[in-house]
Amino acid sequence: MIKLIATDVDGTLCRISTPKIHEGYYAAVRKLLDKGVRFAAASGRQYPALARLFEPVHEELLYIADNGAHVRVENKDLYVSKMDLETSHELVRDVRAIGNGCECAYCVAGIAYFSPQDKTVYQIMKDNMLYECRMVDSLEELKEPCIKLTVFHPTDAEGVTAKTFVPKWEDRLQLACSGFTYVDVMNKGTNKGNSLKMIQDYYGISPEETMTFGDNINDLQMFENAYYSYAVGDARQEVIDSARFTAPPMKEDGVLQVLEKLIDTL
Repeated sequence: MIKLIATDVDGTLCRISTPKIHEGYYAAVRKLLDKGVRFAAASGRQYPALARLFEPVHEELLYIADNGAHVRVENKDLYVSKMDLETSHELVRDVRAIGNGCECAYCVAGIAYFSPQDKTVYQIMKDNMLYECRMVDSLEELKEPCIKLTVFHPTDAEGVTAKTFVPKWEDRLQLACSGFTYVDVMNKGTNKGNSLKMIQDYYGISPEETMTFGDNINDLQMFENAYYSYAVGDARQEVIDSARFTAPPMKEDGVLQVLEKLIDTL
């Protein structure tokens, strides 16, 4: 029996950086919760943004936020992975050095900080993704280390970071692509899969009792901790190849179709 479902959001439930999901998800999640199935939103988005996205059912959900750097269960923090302050500021300087349209979001638990150099991603995260946002004069003046540094580029974040940024940091920190526009940087070992394992251990749930959904590389570690791993049909090919099952495409609300079929069997 399925006891835990964890799903990515952007590219899996909805288009990247959009403020809404199909209303049918709320009814499906409610039915699952009523049948004793726990439901986790597992996303690069921050916790407040996810709570707003799932507002009709948000108080009963579990959250794997900031690509695994912030985990919340039963309205309390289970895990928060902070980088050190020096590294946080060095990452900001390296994003500035890339130039070429790159901006960044300096994410602590529950808040994303931006400077005037980050106006585009600030507007996207504030207006489209429902983030809790703060504008400051300089990210390097912040005294709290980040749990995630997001590199934003309007068309190809993975490409523009490939020459210098990724080679410098990939052995020291955890890097994850979220769509074409974001590269997230966290502490080494911080990812959705390890955070899903924390939730499984907390509730005594096995991988054989777990179902996951995703579309991008940052979802692959979740698949390793779930027997019922699903890639949506319009996911990256390497994600489809890594999943045990394939759901219909995101543009057809494929995850909702799978959930509704599951509900009929419970």
